[in-house]
Amino acid sequence: MPDIINLPGDGIDTRGVVTIFCCGTASGESYKKQFAVPYLYDRCSSDRKAILNGPGGGPIKIETNRLQRLLGLHRTGTGANTKNYQIIRKGLAGINKLRGLGTGDNVKTAIKWLKAERTAGFHTINLIGWSRGGVTCTMLAHAIQAHWDELGSPEVNIFAYDPVAGVKSGGDWTGFWNQFKPRGDADPKKLPACVKAYHAILQENIVGNTAPFTSKDKMFVCTIPARADTPGQPATCTDYRLHALPGNHGDACTLPSAADFRGKSLAKLGLRLAVGFLSEHGTMIDLDPDMRSPHVLELYADIWEKFGPELAAGPTRYRRQHVPNNFRNHVFYINKHHESCAFAESFPLYMYIRDANSGRELSAAEKQQAGQFLRTLEPRLPKTTFMVSAMLELDWMPALAA
Repeated sequence: MPDIINLPGDGIDTRGVVTIFCCGTASGESYKKQFAVPYLYDRCSSDRKAILNGPGGGPIKIETNRLQRLLGLHRTGTGANTKNYQIIRKGLAGINKLRGLGTGDNVKTAIKWLKAERTAGFHTINLIGWSRGGVTCTMLAHAIQAHWDELGSPEVNIFAYDPVAGVKSGGDWTGFWNQFKPRGDADPKKLPACVKAYHAILQENIVGNTAPFTSKDKMFVCTIPARADTPGQPATCTDYRLHALPGNHGDACTLPSAADFRGKSLAKLGLRLAVGFLSEHGTMIDLDPDMRSPHVLELYADIWEKFGPELAAGPTRYRRQHVPNNFRNHVFYINKHHESCAFAESFPLYMYIRDANSGRELSAAEKQQAGQFLRTLEPRLPKTTFMVSAMLELDWMPALAA
């Protein structure tokens, strides 16, 4: 398994790929040293890209010069969308930021940009966002679906870091308190047919500790869109994955250099998943060398070590209700992706982990064989092999600890 995936998927013409980066509330391009979305925008080598600052995060920036001239504006912050951002800075700043004021303008401006970019041709639109930016990706996909023929019938792919619409009202995202209320077919809880791939990271401990309930836990409920499947028809979104992880709302989207000690592996894993997704779909990212991560299994092992209390206690109340994860009671795997990585790395390793989870006790001969095998993985996967050997109660485990 390579250290980092930064090559396009097979057969993808990267010249026909455009990418839109959607920031969360009070975040924007200037936060590239703190958060993954603006950082990845900065490190994207294509000029066919745009970044949408979140509510309270500043005006929108469009990258291509000819489009700046066409649209009149956004680099200087004099565009139509600036009105709502100015409102945020006035007396109702906190309320308007809470409402997500400005997200509708982001979607409208992005569609205008895409229509202009269409003159140069594209076949793929990749969207990535965090928090409200993650939900903005879904709503922008609905807008793309509404203009699908005009935009040339593009394929849309979405990567969302902990997508959260905001305050729930009346059991749904509606009314004054939210800018993501459903409008016709545009529903933040459904994917339109144009979306072919949807991956999301969902944090399970939204309050940052093991408390069973806080107002933040209720307010920051994940907005997970369902696939737009038609009964009796093949699914339109053929690559749909939800990665449940421990930690707070921004842990996986924070850059490793800005994360606290416990959160660094979550941040590295979040960056790795995002870069892998974007690269697979044709968005080229040139990571700084110090942002490249160790083996993904080692990241998961470190997350297990650092977030033991959260994993033992399970997700907070509302995340338990809304975040699907069939591996919460597993002795080793944190989520489905973790299991898939172990299977891809080594089938014997996968089988030993299965034995540990089932509670089957290995015979003395089997333990000796397991020890010999795990020793071959130890130089590359020291923390993973230590954890597995401990679960299997192998005699040579202390040597790994050294």
